[in-house]
Amino acid sequence: MRRYGWLLIGLLVGVLIGGCSPSTPPPTPTPTPVPPSAPAVDYRAALAALDTYRARASLDFYPAAETGLSKGHLEVEVDAINRPARARRTTIRGLRSLAKPEERRKTSDVLKFIEVGGDLYMSTGTTWLKTPAQNDPEQGILDPGLLVPDPDSLTLAQEGVEVNGVVADHYRFDSAQALAYLTPEELAGVTGVQGDVWLARDGHFIVRYRAVVEGRSFRFDMSPDPIPGRLEVAYDIYGPNEPLTIERPQALGEDTSPKEDKPVILDGFDGQPLPMPVDAEVVMATRQVAIFNTGMVPEEVVRFYAQALSNGGWQLTKEEGKKGMRQTWQRAAFQLNLVIVAGQEPGEPTHVTIGVNPVGAGENPEGSG
Repeated sequence: MRRYGWLLIGLLVGVLIGGCSPSTPPPTPTPTPVPPSAPAVDYRAALAALDTYRARASLDFYPAAETGLSKGHLEVEVDAINRPARARRTTIRGLRSLAKPEERRKTSDVLKFIEVGGDLYMSTGTTWLKTPAQNDPEQGILDPGLLVPDPDSLTLAQEGVEVNGVVADHYRFDSAQALAYLTPEELAGVTGVQGDVWLARDGHFIVRYRAVVEGRSFRFDMSPDPIPGRLEVAYDIYGPNEPLTIERPQALGEDTSPKEDKPVILDGFDGQPLPMPVDAEVVMATRQVAIFNTGMVPEEVVRFYAQALSNGGWQLTKEEGKKGMRQTWQRAAFQLNLVIVAGQEPGEPTHVTIGVNPVGAGENPEGSG
């Protein structure tokens, strides 16, 4: 303001001394440019538009010292084919580090999935089991729609940089509103955010994402109460549209020969067939595990097995989940675990998994590794 005041005084003096002689107007100040925000596109659809890609993500949680808890580390890797036919190979590592100490012994630290030809296979080691498609392993921190929920929260830092072999624009953010993968409780407790996003110039998919979040109320299985600490999230995409092959694994109990109509016999049923709905389509059956789909809604399946198992001498010992979708039954020296999962979309069948073990041998009906 002082500079323009002196200019105005000088002009007035010039007019008073020289009469009506012309004068030069003061220069117009140049406005400070506002960094542009990220393009408003559907980042989930942008990734799905690629024929193939490899995604790598990690989550590191550092609990505050006063909690006495150890660091938690989770890694997720996905090899993805979208065209000509969808296929996925997913590996999750570090599940044990985020579990409660008393649960870690029976928690699988590595979980692997392969989805090919509409079938989903799962393994916690070297043995594969064919299982109903209950969850999409790509969701959570691998969902790009959650990584950039509000493009207006990003400001441009650098244009045209090469990241993971892709030309991208680099954006930054420092607002908790950009953290859609946190719960409302966690968002309310955020005390600091520092983040970076690199968006591909061709296709606008997320090439790289980094975030460091300080907060007072993070939620993890390792503690029943909110935990203060620091969360670090990393996400990268590699090899967009490069050749990629995903092969179907050899699953335990999966018979590739022509199907025969034969009863399912599980341990604990004295050699008698396992009671199943008349429309049951068996996905896999061994002496310990049976997996099938049915057109019954979950509530009907609950009622069906409440009657069938009670009539067979089984006693209900534990019931969990919404409307009893996870149940434990016992008969003599055998324990039966029943898991019922509703289809993800209207018209999709209900998935049922039944596992039988000797009492005390474990409570995971979905297989071993």
